Amino acid sequence: MKRVAYLDRIRALAMIFVVAGHLLSPALALGWRQAGGDPAALDRLWPRMAGYMACAACAVGPFFLASGAMLLRPPSRPDWTWRGWWARRFGKMLPPFALWSFLFLAFGRAVGFEADLPWWRLLLPPRGAYYHLWFMYTLLAVYLAAPLALSLRLRLPRGGQWAVALSLMAAGSAFYLLEGGWVDIGGPIAHMAGHAQRHLAYLGLFWTGALLADRPRAGHGPAWLALAAAAVAAGALLARPWLAGQAVGGGLPEWISAPAFATELVAAIGLFQFIRWADGWLERRGVAPRGWTSRFGEDSFGVYILHVFPLWLFMESVGANALTFDGGAGFWRWFWPVLAAVLLVSWGLTRLLKKTPAGKWLVP
Repeated sequence: MKRVAYLDRIRALAMIFVVAGHLLSPALALGWRQAGGDPAALDRLWPRMAGYMACAACAVGPFFLASGAMLLRPPSRPDWTWRGWWARRFGKMLPPFALWSFLFLAFGRAVGFEADLPWWRLLLPPRGAYYHLWFMYTLLAVYLAAPLALSLRLRLPRGGQWAVALSLMAAGSAFYLLEGGWVDIGGPIAHMAGHAQRHLAYLGLFWTGALLADRPRAGHGPAWLALAAAAVAAGALLARPWLAGQAVGGGLPEWISAPAFATELVAAIGLFQFIRWADGWLERRGVAPRGWTSRFGEDSFGVYILHVFPLWLFMESVGANALTFDGGAGFWRWFWPVLAAVLLVSWGLTRLLKKTPAGKWLVP
């Protein structure tokens, strides 16, 4: 499939935030342990960190938008068939899904990840064989729904398509109502139902990415629309940390997490649309070379899969001493170089794997 530069740039930016979030999360846990496991210490640490992690969580949405922009395009070849579509998509997705699931299952067992659960539970959605693989499991579920979504796209008017996408995202935002206590269905059932609804939101983003990609990127509308998209994204990114931090810290009722999740969707759409427009604007003026951002975005799947290894090594070696999380300069002095190192090492591993015979199966 032909690479699209602006989609790769969106993936590159989103991947940086994903890795940042995965570095912030264990840092919070370390800070709690260093405080002696005192629940009051967690209460002091968590609201502040919830804001940072909420910002990082906004990186998930652009991946679904970018995937929808590529996979839900109307067929352009006269010999296009559903059979060929399935063979190409799942022939590319299933081998790394199976290989990494079992590799990370073995790795997770070795390091004690979810040691209280039977191994087969980790191979079922929504958990994933290792903590970061939930995204790959969710993406596979969205892929399964893609043929139906593409069929509807070919039959519905544009207004009907937007109605479907918005309805899916609204239903998905209800995920947090289950955990916030409005719907008391209890235990594992609530957990599974909540994740199912959240998957609906990402399917809505998947569809929205295709609808946004239908529009011209630049030169066919005022620049203020792109700036408005950037302002919406920035506003949502500011609102999400505050809402999430207040909900977890007790300043607001827990059900406020539902609109907090909705801001994640809004931020993803605004960011996607602004980068898409800006990239087209620069391209028309001959000042948007492919560059490292596009190459990094092209390799983002490999970085996503592999970054947990250098991150785990750091946390096991010096993390407990380095990441004394007090939220001050001491923490951030370590955070930025560690983030850069994890990104560079995982990108280097991805490039090396791509040069091996098994590269197309492991990091397509």
